[in-house]
Amino acid sequence: MKKLLFSISFFFCAYGTMAQCAIDPSFTSPGIFPPAGSYFGTDSIIQLPDAPLASMYDQVIQIVVPNDTTIDFGGSTVSAGVDSFRVDGILNLPPGLSYNCNNPTCAWEGGGNGCVRIFGTPTGSLNNYNMGVQIRAFLQVFSIPIDSLETLDSYSIKVVNPVSIAENEGLTIKVFPNPSTGPISVELGNLSTEIVKWTLIDLSGRIVQKGSFENIPGTSSQLLLETSTNGLYLIQFETSKGAITRRVSLHE
Repeated sequence: MKKLLFSISFFFCAYGTMAQCAIDPSFTSPGIFPPAGSYFGTDSIIQLPDAPLASMYDQVIQIVVPNDTTIDFGGSTVSAGVDSFRVDGILNLPPGLSYNCNNPTCAWEGGGNGCVRIFGTPTGSLNNYNMGVQIRAFLQVFSIPIDSLETLDSYSIKVVNPVSIAENEGLTIKVFPNPSTGPISVELGNLSTEIVKWTLIDLSGRIVQKGSFENIPGTSSQLLLETSTNGLYLIQFETSKGAITRRVSLHE
């Protein structure tokens, strides 16, 4: 069996929100470089930065493809030239997250630089998601083309409870009843009279319903939530003090 033996180093780099990631040319040594805030967890798993539930997540991994590597071939360890390197997929991403690259194919020539952006709004359960990164390398050994696929299972993302700006500024919220058959009441404390926008999101990340209401201190506002499927949802409220998110269980 042919086994790709990439020697991978781990360094750090990060980017803000953008449609696609940007290559950082300061990385010149072959390797895969996770973003700032990554750390080694148990069993040498690379923990990428935590992803707060219902909050925008955007992290970039930098890649420098080697010109050559070594593989097991015919019972011997031999040198192999790298024609190109491609990310075929990322398995078990947290629900609500996706990935793209600096080019549509997520492929780079030997000696080239690339990057992978993981982004989105986590909507799944609070959990540590162990991911599998599928890497395909196209090699040459004695002029023989070799297609080698390897799955790196050494990366994780932990979905955690969000600490919103609103909560940091002392905004409190009550959502009741929960579970509900549709209508819910909302009470926001430490907030003046203002228009509050809200968004209902299912656990796949799809926006189900949007609306707004006038918050009046000391009173509750009733929202009629219209869903076609029973289950858990996220409802996010946008206020002058920031956004705040709660889970609601809706049943007909």
